[in-house]
Amino acid sequence: MSEKSELEKLQESLHLLHEIIHDMTVANQAAWIEWKHGKGAEAAMKWIHNGLAGPGFIPDENEEYGKNAQFYYNANKSDPFPKCYCGNPSSILSNGHGACCQEHMNEINKSGGNTH
Repeated sequence: MSEKSELEKLQESLHLLHEIIHDMTVANQAAWIEWKHGKGAEAAMKWIHNGLAGPGFIPDENEEYGKNAQFYYNANKSDPFPKCYCGNPSSILSNGHGACCQEHMNEINKSGGNTH
């Protein structure tokens, strides 16, 4: 593949990613508008549901953290923090240590990173 065609392919991919991110952001904004100024939270969730259901991205309740929104996000974001010493996904990062809550981060900081 020539450098020119490879560059064109990369540019097309970048453009597609831009469109996907843009449309997802606008759908979330529309959901927020629906919640705040439209028919409320239930109607707003239809925007979220449709954006996930269309491509088959509704999380399975039986998968790990499938019923805990914060842990699900923490474990599945693009660059997750190290797990908390208790085994839960972390939402806090400090000095290379992850913690699932402020209490655990305080314990990590008190122990100098040497926890249980």
